[in-house]
Amino acid sequence: MAREPVSTRARARRERLSACAAGLLGEPVRLEPLPGSSGRSVLHRVLRPPGAPALLAKHFPRRDGARNAGGFGYLRERAGAGLIEAAPAVAARCDEHRLVLVEDLGPLPDLGSLLRAAPPGPAVPAALRAWARALGAQARPDPARAAELAARLAAADPEARDPGRLPSPGLADRGLERLLAGASPAQSAAVHAELAELPALLRRGAHSCVSTGDHSPANVLLGPAGPRFIDLEGTAHHHPALAAAAVRGGWPLAEQPVLWNRATGEELLAEFLRGGGPGLHALAAEPRWPRLVALGGAHAVLTGLGLCAAPDRARALAAWGARETAAQLPALAARLDRRAREQGTGRGPARGRTIDR
Repeated sequence: MAREPVSTRARARRERLSACAAGLLGEPVRLEPLPGSSGRSVLHRVLRPPGAPALLAKHFPRRDGARNAGGFGYLRERAGAGLIEAAPAVAARCDEHRLVLVEDLGPLPDLGSLLRAAPPGPAVPAALRAWARALGAQARPDPARAAELAARLAAADPEARDPGRLPSPGLADRGLERLLAGASPAQSAAVHAELAELPALLRRGAHSCVSTGDHSPANVLLGPAGPRFIDLEGTAHHHPALAAAAVRGGWPLAEQPVLWNRATGEELLAEFLRGGGPGLHALAAEPRWPRLVALGGAHAVLTGLGLCAAPDRARALAAWGARETAAQLPALAARLDRRAREQGTGRGPARGRTIDR
């Protein structure tokens, strides 16, 4: 297949970035664009002299990316270096060009593709358990690490409020507003009362961990030595219960959601706690832990409702949220269940999968 013509502007940008990378590494290099870029970043392979370690270059086009720590982007990717368990090593970075050079992990399969395969392959159960343990290690309480992340982001963006908090916090607020549209004052009050503890899970505190902030299986590569977590654009501190919610119920926010049943979720949650060690085990032994995990699920579904306007996906998100919050947050679950039924039958969870084992 013939290559698409490269615009003069794009060619000039690539040449500037290649020159920047060459200066960082002290050797002649070229950058080759790769698929998999997002609206926030563009990925390149670094073509180096023979024998040099393989690297990737991640460029963040937004010019305010080196100053704005509030959303996803360059500053969080840079700040996460060395703080995220099992993430690729950072070789060099350039604030002027918003360029990060990271370890190239090679052509590894991602967990999301493995889970969406039909039928599920025999490697799925072991891969899920390994992922849950690795995410538990990442989510273990570490307030010193959370403080370091906050300090790095505050130094780069002195105007940031609560630096290091999960990006774009207004999405969950928007989702809650949409969910409660048409609710009675009593229903709204009951839901708000159940969610009263949620802000504390998002603020930096004694139990905070540091994670990628995006627990999508698509951002987990399955390496021979265990899972590796890529995409640090959303690096954040938060309570471990938010990661535990993804382990217990799955990931409903993806274009093709991947969910699992309660038995699988409980098994994976046990692996998650095993990976997190004594600190996470002690936290999970507290009586309020199940409620905190339910609040983590609530945050995920409200964020999704804030992002998503498509009726079928909103219905699937609401149905997932109702299931995950029913035991601990009944008023919220009732509202989510109502919203799921209001959206109509449609096509269900948009080509998603439910994993039984």
